[in-house]
This record gives sequence, C-alpha cells and structure tokens, in this order.
Amino acid sequence: MSKVMAVILNYNTLKDSIKCSELLKKQDYKDLEIVIVDNGSTDGKNDNLIEYGEESGVHIILNKKNGGFSAGNNIGLRKAEERQCKYALIINPDVEIHDVEYISKAVDKMEKDSSIAVLGTDVVNAKGQHQNPMREISFLEESFLLLELIRNKLSKKIPYVVKRKRSGYCEKVSGCCFFVEMSFIKEIGFLDENVFLYCEEPILAKAVQKAKRNIYYFKEKQAFHNHIESKKGNSKKRLDMFLESRLYYLDKYSGYCGIKLRMVKNSRKKQNAFFYKNHRG
Repeated sequence: MSKVMAVILNYNTLKDSIKCSELLKKQDYKDLEIVIVDNGSTDGKNDNLIEYGEESGVHIILNKKNGGFSAGNNIGLRKAEERQCKYALIINPDVEIHDVEYISKAVDKMEKDSSIAVLGTDVVNAKGQHQNPMREISFLEESFLLLELIRNKLSKKIPYVVKRKRSGYCEKVSGCCFFVEMSFIKEIGFLDENVFLYCEEPILAKAVQKAKRNIYYFKEKQAFHNHIESKKGNSKKRLDMFLESRLYYLDKYSGYCGIKLRMVKNSRKKQNAFFYKNHRG
C-alpha cells in the first residue's frame, strides 16, 4: 500500500483544521498520515494545536510567517517527502470528507493510471454548487473581461466548471482539495511560491501539461467545501492580490506573447479600475 500524507494548511482556523483532521482519521486507508501546517496564525492558539498533535498523532509544523497558499503547503509536501509518501492530499481546513473510502478509491485510480499527476474529486460548496472539473478562461473571455464578469454574474453558476457528470481527464481542478503524486511535485520543484494567493490552479495545470502528465476528475467521490466568501476579508485587498497573481500567471505560464499578452493584462487592469470606481468607501 502506498503511503499518503494529508496536508492541512491552518491560518486562524484551528477548529476547522481539527475537524478536517478528525474526519480524515476515519478513512479506511491504513497508510495515511496527517500534517497540519500552521501558516503564521495570529490567534494565539499554537499551544492548542501542539496539544492536539501530541494527543492525536497528527504531525504539527509551525511556520513563523504566512508565506501564502503554495509556500505553506510546500512545507507539508516536504514533510510528505521526508516520510517517503507516494501521494499527498492537499486539503483546506474548511473541507469535509465523510466517505470513508474517499482516499482509498482515489489512490487506487492513480495507481492504475500512471499518467495522472493530479486528481480532484467532485467538490460541493455551501450553496450546493459543484466546483470540479474546471477549464481555463479563454483568450477572448479574458480580453473582454468586464462583459464576461457580467455574464457570469447573471448565470448564477460557478464559471468555467464543465462536464462534471463523467469522470475523465480535465484541464484543472479546484485547489481546495486535490491529490498529487509526490514524484511529480519533486520534478517541478514543488508548488510555485511566487503567488501568495490565487491562480494556483492554472499554474499547477500548466506544470502538469509541461510534464506531459494528466489531471483527472474523479466523479465517484465527493468532498464538501464550506467556503463562505463573505468571511474572507477586505474585497479590494483580495482583488489586488488576485490581479498580482493573475499578471504573474499571464507573464510566466499563459503562453501569450506580444499583442495577445498586452490585451489580456490590460483587460485585467481595467477590471480592477472598474471595481474601485464603483465600490468607493
């Protein structure tokens, strides 16, 4: 049986992290280890987290500063490498897995198909919407982004989620809960830490594509993502953070160049300008 490490990235979410961990401990997969990486939390609950680790056997790693999603998860992935794990499950603290065969069935699929570097299951959010599988926004959609945002708002659906009723290879999966093969992660030098937050999914998707591997959507298993957007802090700050990450992705990974690159980058900047003009105060 191949060893799996579940990586939970904690930032002021101790209660959720422990709940997520306790649910994972109920899995029927025997060769499973769990690590909770505290990403520089400011809530003063590190002692509680350490105590939980000592009582539960869960690995606890305290990161002195919040380096963002990729940097924090890389700490857990390096723990997986140290523990000689073949696979890792990156899972947000607000994700719940109730199916005890979730890991065993997903790993079995990856074991049978060596082309799979990343696997994501069906993921349902608090509104009952499905988050997988995903596709990347097209050049035309990104070039006329304000119109695209209006269309997305009117549709009342999560944009760019496609063909969720059938398992198969896909372009990308949600970063809230996914499996990754450790040999692939080591081959690409771990997750790209140049983005603090946002755009991790398309960056990882491009890395999989470059390595000539596949991302797989596994419909047969489901996770629940209790993400609530209104609790995620200042929207203007988050929009600026997304723009910075998106511009990095466009420069380094998108494959656009010349006039195409200028068009999509300008479209993103206009989106931010429009947001600030219409959300004063």
